[in-house]
Amino acid sequence: MTNTHKLLTLALGAMILFAACGKEDDKPSSPTDPAPDGEKKLEFWEQLNYETDGTATWGAFFYYKFSWDNGLLKKMELFNDDGQSEYSCEIIYENGKAKEIREYKAPGELRCAYTLLYTGDRVTGVVGSNGSEGTYSYNAAGELVKKTFTYNGGNGTYTTYLTWENGNVVEIREVDNYNSRTSTYSYTYTYDNKINPLRSVMSTLVYASRSASEWLSKNNVISETRIDNAGEQSVRHSTYTYGGDYPTSMTQEWTSDRRSGKDRSYFRYTDGSGMSISSQVCRIRIETGSEGRPYADGDGEYLKGDTVIISADPEYDNGGTHYTFSRWNDGNTDNPRTFVATTDMTFQPVYVPAGE
Repeated sequence: MTNTHKLLTLALGAMILFAACGKEDDKPSSPTDPAPDGEKKLEFWEQLNYETDGTATWGAFFYYKFSWDNGLLKKMELFNDDGQSEYSCEIIYENGKAKEIREYKAPGELRCAYTLLYTGDRVTGVVGSNGSEGTYSYNAAGELVKKTFTYNGGNGTYTTYLTWENGNVVEIREVDNYNSRTSTYSYTYTYDNKINPLRSVMSTLVYASRSASEWLSKNNVISETRIDNAGEQSVRHSTYTYGGDYPTSMTQEWTSDRRSGKDRSYFRYTDGSGMSISSQVCRIRIETGSEGRPYADGDGEYLKGDTVIISADPEYDNGGTHYTFSRWNDGNTDNPRTFVATTDMTFQPVYVPAGE
């Protein structure tokens, strides 16, 4: 049976992936302020996340689309590699202020609605229709320094502490107290001096997430060191290409005590600038038939020019008969098989009864 790679659906806790477009001055705006006139707004964030099983590498392609109205984020939608909507988030405004954030698991299927509570012009609390709650604290510069999320049902809290320098989050400490079990996580960051295109997105969506992230910073992360509750460390390095002060692509590579990996991101803006990978993605599929057929590996999404390694079980048993691999459907007999991705391709391993 072919190894399938499903998109990690964006959920409440996973929204730490997002961020917000920053101003170029040293003093950031309040997280609820819209971006200044003339600042680029992000329209598409396309990602190819690579996975490795030791012999083969493949990717999972997905993308986010952001919709804006007069500088205010109105909707974020997540699409899978087939162009189907997997998740969306809508923001409802009143007098220019975000008043409600609605999460949908699929079009028309409401997951949760979050009502934002203000003290003056600043969001200091949020109440979710699922029973969850959040409270927020800021420093004198208007930067978020503490966020406490109370799980629905009162089963515990998730508290995030943020330390800022020059408009960037340089340290995050998270304390997860769930069902009387406490876990802690710490993160430290370094930055470039370019504009972070995700800041204006996260400045709103942070109120519908369990935690807060480095994407609130005005610049782009170039390194992250994470230490989890067990003391295990992971390091992420990010490199960028730029169009002026804005990134057009990003490559992230990380290593940890358990695994390593890589992903690529491409950014397109509402003014038409930026880069796209959707036309560069090659979908490699391996068809092995129904249950009881052999296992194959290496199918997924690749960028043109990527090296692809596919493989299939050298032998398998079915219905009392022992089968051995003979060739691929195009006649190639290599198993594993290596080639360069140039276009969408579908493969079938061909087997014969043992001894033939």
